[in-house]
Amino acid sequence: MTERREAAPAPKWMYRWWRSAGRVLAARVGRLVDGYPVRSAYGPVVRADLRDATNRASVLGCPQLDFVLDAVRAVRPGDCFIDVGANLGICSLVAARAVAEHGCVIAFEPHPTSYAALVRNLALNHATNVLALPVAVAESSRRSVLVGHRPSHSGLASLRHAAAEPSGTPAWCASFVDMTFLEAAIGDRRITVKIDVEGYEVRVLAALAAAPFAARVDRLIVEVSDSLLERFGETRGTLLAAAGAMGFTPTIRSDRHHYDEILVRQDPCVA
Repeated sequence: MTERREAAPAPKWMYRWWRSAGRVLAARVGRLVDGYPVRSAYGPVVRADLRDATNRASVLGCPQLDFVLDAVRAVRPGDCFIDVGANLGICSLVAARAVAEHGCVIAFEPHPTSYAALVRNLALNHATNVLALPVAVAESSRRSVLVGHRPSHSGLASLRHAAAEPSGTPAWCASFVDMTFLEAAIGDRRITVKIDVEGYEVRVLAALAAAPFAARVDRLIVEVSDSLLERFGETRGTLLAAAGAMGFTPTIRSDRHHYDEILVRQDPCVA
C-alpha cells in the first residue's frame, strides 16, 4: 500500500499573491457570490457582499484584520470577549470559537444594516455563545445618530461627531453601568475588549472604566487613528492616557497614523 502524504502548504508568497489577486477580482466576480454564505479567510461562514469593503476584508482577508484576529484568537477558553463595534461579526465569530462552549461573547453593533448582517452570520455559524446587542457603547444612555455608513464601506459608521453634520441613522447608546444584565452574562470570567468605533474609543474607555466588571478586563484591542480621534477632540495621547489610568500598557507603540494597539493590564487581577 502506498503511503499517503499530506500536501505541503503553499509558499507564503503564493498565499499573499492569491489574496491580493482576490481583492482585485472581487469587483468583477462579487456579483456571483453576493447574498450567498461563503467560508471567510478566517474560518467562519459569512453572507457575502463584496461591494462592502468591510465584508470584502472579512471574506478575502487583509493584513490589518489578520493582525487583529491573531489577537482575538489568543482569548482563552472560558473567557469573555466584548466586541464594541462588531459590524458583520467576523471578530465576534472568531472569538466565539476561541472562548469555546463555556465562554461568552458580547457584540455591540448599533447600525441596523450591520446589526442585521451580524445576526445572520451568527445564525449561519450556530454561534449560541454570542449575545448581540443593537446599541452603541457610550458614557451615558441616550438616543443618538450614526453617520458615515455607506454600502461601499459599512465600517465607516460612527456616532455623529459634529452638530453641523446632516441627520443620519437614529441609534441608541447605552452605558455599561446601565446594562446591569451584563454582569450575569459575564459572571467571573476574564475579559478581553475590542474597540473599533471610528474615533469614539476614548469615550468607550471612559464607559468601560465605570463598568462594574472593569477590574476583570485584562486586555484591550483598540483601533488608533489620529484623524478619527480628532473628530471627537481626542488624540492618541489622550487615548493611551485613558487606558493607562485604568492600568493598561500598550505593547505595539506604532508611529503609524492608523493602527491597532494591544494593551495589557500591568497587574493582572485574574489568575
